[in-house]
Amino acid sequence: TLGVAVAADGSVSRVAADRIRIVGLQTDDDVRLYLPNGMIANQTRATSDAVTMTAGTQGVVIVEVVRQGKQVCVRKLK
Repeated sequence: TLGVAVAADGSVSRVAADRIRIVGLQTDDDVRLYLPNGMIANQTRATSDAVTMTAGTQGVVIVEVVRQGKQVCVRKLK
């Protein structure tokens, strides 16, 4: 898996061709998946410390996590 830090104990990884798992979240974090052209592929609000989201593509996806209005993570998965 591709692992990059979201928080000290968190990670972002592909769990299937078009599914992304984000770990290390806090409740009410806003999570967005973007396509390389800037369009939002998916978005959700965390209700636990982890979410699994469908990206709708097997290609490059940008993961953004916003906590209390501040961007705390932006990572690119290939």
